[in-house]
Amino acid sequence: MEQAGLHPGLEIRLTAFAERISLLRQKASETDSPEHFEKFADIEELEKRHKTLEAELAQLNG
Repeated sequence: MEQAGLHPGLEIRLTAFAERISLLRQKASETDSPEHFEKFADIEELEKRHKTLEAELAQLNG
């Protein structure tokens, strides 16, 4: 039986964060503006933060 996470609120927020990143990446790929590359840099930073938070949450649930 799989143990439930100890921090369900954080897990929900992390999932929502991942969905938001995905949506931003999709919208950024649809534009051809000069800000296009800036948006991707911002998204990459958000993805990095997401991975860090995901690892920290895994340690908390560890």
